[in-house]
Amino acid sequence: MERVIIVTGLIFMVCLVVGQRPRPASCSAGNTCTMQAPYHNVTITTDANYRYITTTQCPPYDNPQWSNPNSACRTEVTYRIPLSPTRPTMADSIPVGEALQRHDDILYLKNDPRPVLGVLGVLLNGVNIYGVGSPCGFGASCPNDGGPSNYVDAVESEGHTVDQCGGHASPNGAYHVHSNLGFNDTDGRQSCQLPVDVAGEHSQLLGWMFDGYGIYGQLSLNGVVPDDLDECGGHTHLLDGAMVYHYHFPYPSQFPWVVGCFRGCPEVSNNPSEFSGVTQYGCTGNSSTNTGGGGNGAGVSVTASVYTVFLGIVIYLLHF
Repeated sequence: MERVIIVTGLIFMVCLVVGQRPRPASCSAGNTCTMQAPYHNVTITTDANYRYITTTQCPPYDNPQWSNPNSACRTEVTYRIPLSPTRPTMADSIPVGEALQRHDDILYLKNDPRPVLGVLGVLLNGVNIYGVGSPCGFGASCPNDGGPSNYVDAVESEGHTVDQCGGHASPNGAYHVHSNLGFNDTDGRQSCQLPVDVAGEHSQLLGWMFDGYGIYGQLSLNGVVPDDLDECGGHTHLLDGAMVYHYHFPYPSQFPWVVGCFRGCPEVSNNPSEFSGVTQYGCTGNSSTNTGGGGNGAGVSVTASVYTVFLGIVIYLLHF
């Protein structure tokens, strides 16, 4: 009888755990992003050390529709962007997601170095820029189901769920893009509220990555596709009267979709759970507390190992 009670209790605990799986994001009352104008205002200010970008993280365009179940939630955040980027002292760059192999028509990323999840930068329109990585398990096999790693190319695995500007909401309600697929031409820039390129000229600034370097459209000087980008997707040349390192979105639009790595040290307060490990690359990792943040945006699901442990205990008790 005692054994039956114990087994029943364990089964009940499993049910509770299952019930705690992440549900699609639903916003608190009044905090759902509006799908029609007027939209949020993006405020950009500076002081001696930082550029501050305050945004509600909402999509600033008409009726964005994405086919995942998450709602985009209005959450104001102020990001800090260093005006004078610093380079890591123990590495040339900081990886954000490296290709491993294809499996089931999905590109998987290496577990080591682990991809940086969540927000890596912000567009001028206030939309979060996420990196290439996404956890397996959302339509892509994890290692316990034969997948080669725990992370996949987010654009390939989630691309069918995005809206006209390439964005969608994460399980925590943070609206974001993983690429420029929705705004890599004039029509897309206009509809997504971003600056339009001028024929024959360098692409427009579209946003900033959190290491302080700007990210531009796909064209370099004289409106030509650059052929000298480094592994991070950046290069240095005269821009607005100064020699400036900066990133470009890849041309054609392809992996790694945004940047291949950080050339500088990212501001930790903008995504502390993911950026806290930058000290291993020779970054200080010091920052003051942010007033919010996109977070890593990854849905945390119960892994098969939890169920395996419970099942093993139940079988053991029933056997003896």
